[in-house]
Amino acid sequence: MAYRLSSWFRSSLKKRPVLTNTAVYATFYTAAELSQQTFNKIYSSDKPEMDFAAAGRIVTVGSCLYAPTLYYWYKFLDRKFVGTSLKVVATKVLCDQLIITPVLLAIFYTGMGIVERREDVFSELKAKYWRTFIANQAYWIPAQTINFLLLPPNLRVVYVASASFIWINVLCFIKRQTTDNFDVFWSLEDDATKSVITTLGVVECESTLELVDCVTEKLHNIIGDPEAQKLFYRRSEDYGFFYWRKCCYVDVNQYVRVINVSNKTKLNVSDVEKVLTEVSYQPLPFNDEGLFQILVVNQTLDIENKENQYALIFRVHHSLGDGVALIEFLCKTLADGKDESIMFCMPERYPVKSDKSPEYLLEMMSALYEMFSCFIDGILRFPDVSCLHGPTLIGKKVFKWIETDAKLLDMVMEIKGKYTDLKFSDILATALSCGLRDYFLKEDVPVPTNVAVILPIRFPNQEKDGLKLENNFTVSILDLPIGKDIKIVKQSINRLQESADPLTNYYFLKICGILPKEILRPLFNSSQASMVLSNMPGPQLLSICGGEVKSLVFFVPNKGNTGLGVTALSYGGVLRFAAMADAALVPSSRKLAIILKGMANEIIRMHKELVLK
Repeated sequence: MAYRLSSWFRSSLKKRPVLTNTAVYATFYTAAELSQQTFNKIYSSDKPEMDFAAAGRIVTVGSCLYAPTLYYWYKFLDRKFVGTSLKVVATKVLCDQLIITPVLLAIFYTGMGIVERREDVFSELKAKYWRTFIANQAYWIPAQTINFLLLPPNLRVVYVASASFIWINVLCFIKRQTTDNFDVFWSLEDDATKSVITTLGVVECESTLELVDCVTEKLHNIIGDPEAQKLFYRRSEDYGFFYWRKCCYVDVNQYVRVINVSNKTKLNVSDVEKVLTEVSYQPLPFNDEGLFQILVVNQTLDIENKENQYALIFRVHHSLGDGVALIEFLCKTLADGKDESIMFCMPERYPVKSDKSPEYLLEMMSALYEMFSCFIDGILRFPDVSCLHGPTLIGKKVFKWIETDAKLLDMVMEIKGKYTDLKFSDILATALSCGLRDYFLKEDVPVPTNVAVILPIRFPNQEKDGLKLENNFTVSILDLPIGKDIKIVKQSINRLQESADPLTNYYFLKICGILPKEILRPLFNSSQASMVLSNMPGPQLLSICGGEVKSLVFFVPNKGNTGLGVTALSYGGVLRFAAMADAALVPSSRKLAIILKGMANEIIRMHKELVLK
């Protein structure tokens, strides 16, 4: 029986090669797609039903496109390049991967857009093309080398169809992902370094239960809003790859809740710091697949002898978006009076040229060489050596923020007004330099010459009317001179911003996002810098559900063994500093306060020296 089937198959290949190859391709496409759907139905949390119509579409487009095209393509290659020498095989593989593959992938996604009746048939092509292309090269270059080196011509499409069973699983997996880009970098986390941005607000309201009900209702109202749908995605992982997953049902109550502090009727600042530490251990909703969580602390705050003030904790996974996007979400979705202009300052941005002149092209060629040099320098860079860097992080987070009577924001703006060459980041970095010096002196340890500080640098916004949740920034490592004059600090920042380092890191993050986590984890392990400094834009005074938000601070997550993050947020005309550190580096909030108070004192000193004198 097997012999007769084999003979019939060989005969069919000779008499009807295109039809036979198409049938083989369709068989493997069907098996791959249905195995993917079966796996998701059994193991994924939302248990989607089998979608045979979707399977039919991908099988039809895939088999009718690839099988006949590849049959005639391989015949052409065999006539054009005869033999199995290494040179001939290499030429065939390069032609296959660099000529026909890009075209077939583009036709595949466009064809799927047509049969799925998408409003924009090119949306998936634009969102997934490069991710699919690079994955294709990683799989098919070795596979096609075997094909052209060892197999006879009449078996090549059959071999490709057989090898395609694995590839089609990958293709179906990529096809099933949403068109929103997934920021893989922030999903490379462990129990000690959760990629969660934490925002703490002090809200004035009559009842925490009323506040929770009101926030829950606001979230209910945006479930169907296309601009906000990404909020309710789930983070998922298959085969080491990360992707977004949409859920057919959204339980808003899982995202908002009240938390109680036992044996307390009122909370002081120290109590809230402990609450933040406890909350940092907790997973996000839906077994940590959810992207945000809003917590209202049930006990009133004993701050400045004012009544009816409560702590509002807003936790957001960094893969959802950067700080600017998340503050916009807070303002436009949860806050009252969304139509008002809420942003009054922006962080420093990375300059991006759009000129297309010949001089610009020469600059780009030079920049590509410099980017390669920056990439190599980044790999070879030595880790920081100080008491704030080195030990393995333990996962216990220490929080601190400061409120000062000094009008720090006004002082910074007056310094900038008098010295127009100074930027906001120059002044903040100088303040941090002196705050770190104070910390090292208090700890009675050697003061390092420089500390490596990760600086987020935001790219210019594209014009947009609505909410856009994305990570639109790059990072660079600043060698911050410790305890030095602002002129020296500014020189270090200028050298960094004029280099190709920010752009190198931006493209490195984007390109590597298509690789599996086993490869990405060692690549993205943050082991060189001691800390992060993040300057966020801030809104004017907000109200949420009728309750005024009195103050607002935020904390950035740790990464690798970089266990200290310092932030500056301008809110309601007040500049506030906050910090989060792993207890392996800074064991108490009292010690964190040394850095923050040192920053405030340095701004006051600079204001006296540069403005008042």
